Amino acid sequence: HGSLDAYFDAKAMLFEPGVALDAVVNRDDEHGRMLIERMNRAGLADHLRDFGLDDAVGLEESLSSNVFTWNGVDIVVPIGGRHNAYNALAAATTARVLGLAPEAPWAVFVPVSPGSCAMLTRSLFLAQNHATLSR
Repeated sequence: HGSLDAYFDAKAMLFEPGVALDAVVNRDDEHGRMLIERMNRAGLADHLRDFGLDDAVGLEESLSSNVFTWNGVDIVVPIGGRHNAYNALAAATTARVLGLAPEAPWAVFVPVSPGSCAMLTRSLFLAQNHATLSR
């Protein structure tokens, strides 16, 4: 892409009308806020679900885990790092948008590679802080 701005512009195309039905965006991230602003200007607020670290009630961070409550669901991410708390929030929000229950027994947070964690739900795999969804 050549630059961070060019990368953002390329990624932002995934959030344009007709590409996906819904979007899950990290409002704590500068580029996430830019996406939210673009979507609101385009009249897509009804298709936007944002999340932020303030949604992780009682967040306890350690080197080995992140533990918090999200929408009444107790979530344990078995790997440390604030970015993994964000990934868990993105995955849980995405699952909710898709109509999947994050507290279901088949929904688990697992380390997927050194330094990253994602929520695996049937066919859903999310390891970034923003996602577009097509059903």
